[in-house]
Amino acid sequence: MDRWGRKHVVGVAATRKGSVERRDRDAEMKARESFQTYWPDPIFVAGLSLYWGGGDKVGRYQVRFTNTDPELISFFIKFLNAYAPGYKERIWISLIQYAGTDREANEQFWQAKTMIPKEQFQKTVTIKSKSVERQSPRGICVVGVSSVSLKIKMMTWIAECAKRM
Repeated sequence: MDRWGRKHVVGVAATRKGSVERRDRDAEMKARESFQTYWPDPIFVAGLSLYWGGGDKVGRYQVRFTNTDPELISFFIKFLNAYAPGYKERIWISLIQYAGTDREANEQFWQAKTMIPKEQFQKTVTIKSKSVERQSPRGICVVGVSSVSLKIKMMTWIAECAKRM
């Protein structure tokens, strides 16, 4: 058997799994503690409610909030900056625009509304729409942060919020 035999690989996998589980438990515990501090703040509750209603809760690796309203997008970014300040430079923007709209103008619009640097913008996707009436003239904005720990924190906060309802 080679240098990296099955026992070694299984041992490394078990160690990694234990490390990941500890990190996840630690993130959840810190989220519960911070929830107690943040809960009385209406801005925290409003931002968390935005994510609860319009955020991506399925995946494990990203916090994503999608909307066409620039005020809601801006508010969610302010929420992230206030309650997840260590992630400010990791916030990214992705746009979904409709065919026939100006990509550069849309990107400039969302950059001005979000105050997120252009370097933190990801690709803009152009789609066709079946209904002209339902198109948002500036497209759909996705605000995201790629972080397992932040996702655990957000989902823990939502669970704690649900307990108080």
